[in-house]
Amino acid sequence: MKIAAFGDIHSNHVALEACLDKIEQIGVDGIAFLGDYISDCACPQKTLALLREAAERYRCWFIRGNREEYMIDHADGKSDWKDNSQSGSVLYTYENLTPDDIEWFRNLPLTMKVEIAGAPPFEICHGGHCRSRLMLLPGREEFDEELQRMETNLMLCAHTHQSFIGRKDGKTIVNGGCVGLPDVSRKGYTGATFAMLELSEGEWMPQLIQVDYDVEAVIREFHESGFAKRAHVWAKAVTKSLRTGEYYTLM
Repeated sequence: MKIAAFGDIHSNHVALEACLDKIEQIGVDGIAFLGDYISDCACPQKTLALLREAAERYRCWFIRGNREEYMIDHADGKSDWKDNSQSGSVLYTYENLTPDDIEWFRNLPLTMKVEIAGAPPFEICHGGHCRSRLMLLPGREEFDEELQRMETNLMLCAHTHQSFIGRKDGKTIVNGGCVGLPDVSRKGYTGATFAMLELSEGEWMPQLIQVDYDVEAVIREFHESGFAKRAHVWAKAVTKSLRTGEYYTLM
């Protein structure tokens, strides 16, 4: 049995499609989607359509990321976004969503225990059990706190855009990296990264996967869709990140 885990797609439907093609070649039994499905790249509806198609083809589990929470908060009047470098990207994204999309985001859980017959259960979240924006990395105090919160021996997370397999006290936390933007831990790599679990002798064995895709197709869509004009400097930073594998939006 194999389970793929996709985190931080960020509206990059080109990268997502490449990852879906990869797991079709590998042969998987399900997909855990770990949040941040939208924003930072153009045409979020293309990404959401791929998520719906995946749910029809595979057994899927979805949780909410902080970018989905941004969209919910804006729908509730808690933000004042404008077409500028600070908020033009998220405003563009919001205006390309439907009320049904927002309602779907609202109904997504923050964390979930995945239980599959014949396999040990595991947990999925975006940042952490209690906060979608938790920066969960091995060696940090938050890492040990999450280990204590875990009800199982394995958890899949995302958010930091840094892939790792962290083990301590008989428990494991896995971050598959980032589907839609550069994986910070793989400096200079411009492809997508995700995690894979394979059941072997009654235990889940994690591995980290890399997938190349057409980065220039993503960037062309920035301009064709009007996203680049509305997001200003943010779009330029994302463009340079996609081309170099360096995380310019953080800088």
